Amino acid sequence: MDNTYNIFTVERRIDIKKECIRILRTCKDKRFFYPIDTFEYNFYNLFLNDSHIDMAYASMYIKFNLFTIFNNIIETWKYRNSATNINEYFEDLGIQDFNNPLDDSQSILILLTITNLLDYSKNCLINIFLSDPDDEPYDFEPYLSLLTNLYDNSTKIIRQNIDYAIEQINYKISDYGEDRKIFTKRDADVDSVLGVDIKLDQYLLGYLDIQNQDNIQFKKHALKAIADYLEPHTQKFNGTTMKSLYDTFAFSVNNMDIRHNNESQINLNNSERKEVYDKIFRIGIHLIRDLNVREIKKEIDQYKPK
Repeated sequence: MDNTYNIFTVERRIDIKKECIRILRTCKDKRFFYPIDTFEYNFYNLFLNDSHIDMAYASMYIKFNLFTIFNNIIETWKYRNSATNINEYFEDLGIQDFNNPLDDSQSILILLTITNLLDYSKNCLINIFLSDPDDEPYDFEPYLSLLTNLYDNSTKIIRQNIDYAIEQINYKISDYGEDRKIFTKRDADVDSVLGVDIKLDQYLLGYLDIQNQDNIQFKKHALKAIADYLEPHTQKFNGTTMKSLYDTFAFSVNNMDIRHNNESQINLNNSERKEVYDKIFRIGIHLIRDLNVREIKKEIDQYKPK
């Protein structure tokens, strides 16, 4: 009997801290192709023609470790808060020594930061180094794909290893807006209702974001967003098996410090609140899916013979 896919391998666990340290070591030891201080040397010497890069020249002038690249672009990253280098950014996250994460949570935050700065550094490559309309003597546009491909290929190992590590702890990398990624727990229930409402998607994904797992304030906002989405559909639950479930959901969001904060609210401590909010979230997802399935049923029913 083949036990390759059994209950023990549905969600494989790895030492995420060890994987993070291994990835950090690669970021520091390996050299990646990226044009820092492009005008301090003859940048055109980098290109043999429109379709080739002089790799000897590239290796001499535009090869840096990944944290040197990140420190070069971080000051224009809108998510840096007040940090001016990668060390300060991690310190703001409560990570005093990012080379030696203390636990799984710090390791995952480090990997998430690397993922976002990889994307942002590529964006800088396109928008800052290569697309300056005021610098006519340096028209790098014909060589844009050459440089971006060179950077992508050199950083591929980092992306692949992060993808692998995150997948092994049952997370996935999700887009959160146009310019940021988050790590979200794989969740078939939530995946089944994504796309029903674009604004709601941000709260649904955000609820699964590892950075929000203990964020009571975000959970409260997300549950309120679900309640606001469901409220116009209240009548649709009347006379159905979902009526009781909707009543429980409505009672919860109105009496557990989610939509109101009056004196009649049920008093929950933080640990209890997190557990209860997560259960309310599950009910909300089920109600959204019920509405979605009904719409699908209507579309299918139109093919029935009349």
